[in-house]
Amino acid sequence: MSRAVATDPDQHAPRRGAWTARSALRRGKEVLGAQGLSVLGFKVLGETCYRRILLFERPLDATLPPVRVRNGIELTRWTDAADVGSLQRLRPEISSDTAASRLANHEHGYVAWEEGQAVAVAWAARGHARIGYLGRTIELDPDDYYLYEVFVDPSHRGQGIAGALFAYAYQGLQAAGGRRAVFAVNLDNIAALRALTGAGERAYAIEGVMWLLGWRRGFRRAPPATVRSVRRSDTTHDSGYWDAVYRGMSARDAHYMDDLLATLKRRAYRRMLERWATSRPPGLVLKTDLFEEANGVDAIFEEVPHLGEDGIGMDVSSAVTRQARDETAGDRIVFVTSDVRHLPFATGSIAVVFSPSTLDHFAVPDELGRSLREIRRVLRPEGVLILTLDNRHNVLDPLLRLAGRAGRIPYFLGRSYSMRQMRGELDRAGFTVEDTTTLIQHPRLVGVAATRLARRVGWAPWKRLTRRAFFWAERLEHTPLKYVTGCFVAARAVPRSPE
Repeated sequence: MSRAVATDPDQHAPRRGAWTARSALRRGKEVLGAQGLSVLGFKVLGETCYRRILLFERPLDATLPPVRVRNGIELTRWTDAADVGSLQRLRPEISSDTAASRLANHEHGYVAWEEGQAVAVAWAARGHARIGYLGRTIELDPDDYYLYEVFVDPSHRGQGIAGALFAYAYQGLQAAGGRRAVFAVNLDNIAALRALTGAGERAYAIEGVMWLLGWRRGFRRAPPATVRSVRRSDTTHDSGYWDAVYRGMSARDAHYMDDLLATLKRRAYRRMLERWATSRPPGLVLKTDLFEEANGVDAIFEEVPHLGEDGIGMDVSSAVTRQARDETAGDRIVFVTSDVRHLPFATGSIAVVFSPSTLDHFAVPDELGRSLREIRRVLRPEGVLILTLDNRHNVLDPLLRLAGRAGRIPYFLGRSYSMRQMRGELDRAGFTVEDTTTLIQHPRLVGVAATRLARRVGWAPWKRLTRRAFFWAERLEHTPLKYVTGCFVAARAVPRSPE
């Protein structure tokens, strides 16, 4: 685990007694600007009627991670409740009586020290998990331990202390006969989610509670793929995750998109490519993912004008790459499996890179810039990048994000971008933006819901009305409304000459 973070959801519970309308509005504005409307929505729900946390587990009867800690840090188990002064400097709310009660109940305390001062602490209770944030106690198996109140002094975060403390605690719990370690993380604590999943811990359940007036109900459900995929930046975009996503979607449906929506998507991309790719320089054309080609109904690579014999289709998923190769007629395209952050092509070897909503599926937003810089490396000096990203200003983008967080989207959505943000990312990566637009002028959730309803109703006039409405909506691309109706922001950009 590379980052030291607090994982106890109680660390994110509201501080009572300090609430004012002004402070709430200020905090809401900060969350909205930094994390978006969906996170703000869940925080509001958490204060009113709905809370949930993510449960992780680590088997203790398997090989455990080694304890690696920098020089100057000492790890010990807490044994003496009377010697609580140093601990109180780190966690003032832990009194000697509280510590004594925990130790008397055979709980374990683990502490990281530096020069005689506690800089990190974790507690472990056997057989049950008291989660104050939810106001619930979860019964565990007798040999399970619940790790809680994991806290690292802010001045010592980012030094690997939390990972070392976890590994040390695992060894202690294993020696005590523990079978499994369980801990809870708030779903808004993205840093902790990345660190834990990247270190090998497994998310196995979402635990929550709903209440209204005198009614209260707890619930548990499996974590959605969008949560399971939140990892550290070096594992988020791996082949295994997208292999599993593709196989899961293929098992449920013959294809993932309605024929009408696929037609609209192909038409929109064809119009854009006719404007931006017809005058492309000669040479290799690279498409950075193959999800459409693997599914067939919305395949768009062959829409690139004058593709000829020099197309390269690439995807991070080997399963998607194989299926796309099987679905594509002829031998006009060469297929490779690769990560867009590490392109297996020589510098200056590609004429056109076509990246349709590939770079908006990272858990770490910085990976967009990293990928764009890699694309710039492989582009020829006169080359062209055609890029699309999820549109942050689409009227229903916040609802789409909420659906993703609730597990209703079968893959990780990542971040959406405004036109200004997309331009800024391209500029920082060394590109000059020549033209922009938006694509597919209907909110995705509306399109999916409307076409499903039309199929279910089966009434021909309703199907015709639905079709006409969607085709009419495409006209909005030629109006100022396109910035709030388009599903994707799009740009044609070229490498900027070195100064």
